[in-house]
This record gives sequence, C-alpha cells and structure tokens, in this order.
Amino acid sequence: MAGAGIGCKYPVYGTYSCTSGTVSHTSGKVLGKAVKVSATYEKNDVKLYADDGMVESDTSFKSGKLTAEIYGLSLEDRATLLGHTALAESAVGFTGKSTDTAPYVGFGFYAKRSDNKYVAIFYSKVKFSEPKDEMETKGETTAYKNTELEADIMVDDTDEFIEVQEFATESAAKTYLDGKVGISAAG
Repeated sequence: MAGAGIGCKYPVYGTYSCTSGTVSHTSGKVLGKAVKVSATYEKNDVKLYADDGMVESDTSFKSGKLTAEIYGLSLEDRATLLGHTALAESAVGFTGKSTDTAPYVGFGFYAKRSDNKYVAIFYSKVKFSEPKDEMETKGETTAYKNTELEADIMVDDTDEFIEVQEFATESAAKTYLDGKVGISAAG
C-alpha cells in the first residue's frame, strides 16, 4: 500500500534531444529547492456508440501543465529554461527578447511518502514559459515570494510523457534523477 505524499525535493532539468529514435537529456542541473510541484493533465474524451450503447472510449493523455514553485532559482537557470541570453561574465542576469524560444527539457523531482519510500517523477519533454514576477514590500510581517515556473507537458518522440519510479532510499531517487538529466556523480 502506498503512503501519502509528505514533501517534494530536488527539482532537476536537462536539455531534451532525440537522435535516431532515442530520447536523451543532457547538461542537467538542480534548479534550487522545490517548494511545490503540481501537474494537471488534459485527457482525450472520445466515445464510440453502437447498438444504442457505448462500446469504446478513449481517455488517453493529450497534454498537461506543470507548475513548479522554486526557492533559489538562479538567473542563469531561468535564462536557460526560457531561451534568454546571459549577460557578460562581469554581470549576473540575462536579456530576454520577444524572439527568444524556450528549449525542450526534461524535468523531474522526488517526493517522500508517509510509508518512508520515495517516488521520483520525471517528465520527458516540457517547455517552460515566462513566470509571473511578483514582489511585495515588507509590511508588519514578511511575505515570502518564490519563482513559480509553468511548463507545457508534451509527449516525447517515443510517445512517453512521464516516468514514475519508487525507491527505498532518498539517495536512490536522487541517483535516478541525476541519470535521467545527465548530472554526473562528480558534479
């Protein structure tokens, strides 16, 4: 029996590519710290009726939306995910143009469950869009704000969109995600 989710950690991404029918992800990085990750899916809803009754239905995956609230998202990673140009080495930041095109990337994270197991979730092909930039002045109390990224979830070139695996240890879930996006043990 699976336990309830009690957290999420280790948001990672890697550049998507497909060569000769083989999907891979490279140049992987950890995005920061996961505050919240959610996904919603649009499904096909097609029914076939015959002899006055439904005889077939298709409720397969059509597309999805991913939302990831990230603490500590670097400007470098934001620029990479959105296809922007990093500023010269003497400055930290990026320049965004209306003609910039976000690259396809793979995105994953893992969650701990109440049964002390870990579930890694990896979306093979997503495309991020400009986040909502929101800041708030400090009033009587502090209001923390993080970057909330949104992405379209797509079917990759092998007709897959998600891979979910359960692990007994946190380190195994991390190792799995590192392998999915091309993060080496040394880096």
